[in-house]
Amino acid sequence: MAVTETTETTETAPTGRNLDGYAYSYTDQKSTYLVAVAPQGDGKPADYALIEGELKKLNIEGIDYDRVRKAVVEATGKPRFILQGADPEEEAAKAAAAEAERQAKITDKIQYLFLTLPEDQLSATLHIIPPSPEDREKGLELTMEDVQNRIQEHGVVFGLHEEKMAEAAEILELIQAGESMEPVELEIAHGIDPQHGVDMHYEFFFGQDGKVATKARVKEEGQERMDYFAVKEIDNTKRGQAI
Repeated sequence: MAVTETTETTETAPTGRNLDGYAYSYTDQKSTYLVAVAPQGDGKPADYALIEGELKKLNIEGIDYDRVRKAVVEATGKPRFILQGADPEEEAAKAAAAEAERQAKITDKIQYLFLTLPEDQLSATLHIIPPSPEDREKGLELTMEDVQNRIQEHGVVFGLHEEKMAEAAEILELIQAGESMEPVELEIAHGIDPQHGVDMHYEFFFGQDGKVATKARVKEEGQERMDYFAVKEIDNTKRGQAI
């Protein structure tokens, strides 16, 4: 029996009456695993000493031989993480379970704590519905973390009223203590109301008394001569002057 590297993730023993157990290792992008298959019939289990020796020949760093031994003894036929440290698949499973639990709690609390936004999206109102005493006894607790989660879910990032948030925290404390059972509505955020626009206009900073000089008539000099240079006065400006 030998331990070899391969890309396979599971192994099914051939059908037969008496088959010895065996094992092999493989490494993927995440880690290194060992697959140990149980014997069939009167077959012998895999030899741990032989497996350990073959693994050492592969020069794989960080092998946890306690995990190797456990994998060989249990011989589930499924990949088992055999390096030191946290098992990435177990960690991923824990994270998924924690997220599922968090989502379940959110679902349970959403009927007691939620936000509403008007059509113009200019404000956000927090609704707090006190849970029944029975629900509180079962461990249902409304917290400011739940309020923050609702705010993030709705994408409210501007115009939060700090005093209203503080008031919400006080109300939640009273509810948890059983001292408040009345529903509450708090406008915890308000944006900037739209303003009427101003039409575009020009403002001149030169000319006579701040106004553009009026256009003069063409100066007549006798019956046969016209002075076209007298059409308008030319205003002089200085460097940096607003015009």
